Amino acid sequence: MLSTFSFFVLPRQNDIKPYFTGSWDGYNLVGLTNPNVGVQNLTWFDVYDFQPGDEIHTLFTKYYIYDGSLTTKTITKYLERENLTDTIKYLLENKKEVIYQYEDSIFPPRYFQDTTRSIILKSYGSAGFDKLPGVPILEGDNRSAYTMGMKNDEKYEDSYLYDEFNNGCWKLQTTNSLYTRNYIKGLGGPYGKPYILIDIEENVIDHRVDLVYYKKGSKTWGTPLVISGIDLPEVKPDIAVYPNPATDKISISSDFLSEPCIFEMMDVRGIVILRTEVDAIRNSVNLSNFSKGLYLYRLLDKGKLLKTGKIVKY
Repeated sequence: MLSTFSFFVLPRQNDIKPYFTGSWDGYNLVGLTNPNVGVQNLTWFDVYDFQPGDEIHTLFTKYYIYDGSLTTKTITKYLERENLTDTIKYLLENKKEVIYQYEDSIFPPRYFQDTTRSIILKSYGSAGFDKLPGVPILEGDNRSAYTMGMKNDEKYEDSYLYDEFNNGCWKLQTTNSLYTRNYIKGLGGPYGKPYILIDIEENVIDHRVDLVYYKKGSKTWGTPLVISGIDLPEVKPDIAVYPNPATDKISISSDFLSEPCIFEMMDVRGIVILRTEVDAIRNSVNLSNFSKGLYLYRLLDKGKLLKTGKIVKY
């Protein structure tokens, strides 16, 4: 690994001591390409690089001062992606299970399921995140910097620069990974927990976010979360309802349609507004009479639930 002298430790012209009294640390080269040498930078778009079908499962835990905790399981599935010049737009499906515990009492969980849009702005990253690791980020009197993981696929924040001898020579503080938030290439973030652990106003003493499972294309890692309170059908991965979003009609493709099945569409209140029979030949549903918006659907075979989901009509 090639390395170079750290020019961040040079004293400033107006310092009382015109010489350096600290240690001369060597720094790895950062961002050198063609060929890639040293540490490679991770950008905001690199971190939030998802494709339709990707799934992220996270566990958020918040601990309260008065001996209570709140645990939130979240399953996020990426449904659509739209690339613009300086923006990435995603359509997400979110499923959540929230459990509150006080001392030895566990309260009944609450469940949420919705479809939302996420907008990733390049300008947010260029404001500080996209800077090379070790480059100072100035916020008032604070000097901070990001650091990179060994495999160039993680970037850590909450890394502070400090003036060791009070002479204008800034040095990167060695951080404790237990209290550092990290971003992972193609998997989002931040994960981990921040340095500031106590929030008196919300009675919070600690909190952290853990990545417990992901699926990106054919690659998976970890153990997937199970959110049991949402009525999920049996897994039938070969049932496709498309296109989604749709305009005038949708089609249903599956080997299970050899015999007639019932397709039902509901509004967001759960009221059935369309009920029709589909099979291998009659496998399309006309949506032209419905307004633009979000709808729910389910596919039933002799009363047995085969598939549920959401449809966005443009």
